[in-house]
Amino acid sequence: MRQILSIFFVFCGFVAFCQAPSEEIVRNSLPEPFTIKIDAARAKQIADFQGSNLVLIDVRTTEEVQKLGRIRNAVNVDMSQPGFEESLLSLDNTKQYMVYDYVGGKSGKMVALLKKMGFRQVYEVTDGFKAWSLLEKATAVR
Repeated sequence: MRQILSIFFVFCGFVAFCQAPSEEIVRNSLPEPFTIKIDAARAKQIADFQGSNLVLIDVRTTEEVQKLGRIRNAVNVDMSQPGFEESLLSLDNTKQYMVYDYVGGKSGKMVALLKKMGFRQVYEVTDGFKAWSLLEKATAVR
């Protein structure tokens, strides 16, 4: 009898352990949303530390990027192109994003749009590509 009870309790424990997590547990495990304005020096430190966990978004025009280069591995989303918002739909809104332009003028508009679209963790580089490229010329690629 004792052996049957032991097996029963082990089985009940296994069933309880294998249940899907509750919605509350899942919701509490999501990272806290944030939008942080940072300068290029801090942005570069964060990008170096985060590596592939962070997506860089360059919101300058395609012409600006071709002329001046871009930060390595950055995705160019040309906000002057009609329908550019559609290109954002393919991005994973659970990742962290860092948005920049040339000197910090257009990036705020993109950050606001990303927040509206449900992106939870977004950095805005307030002094943009110009300041970043002065920090380390090797990071600017064409």
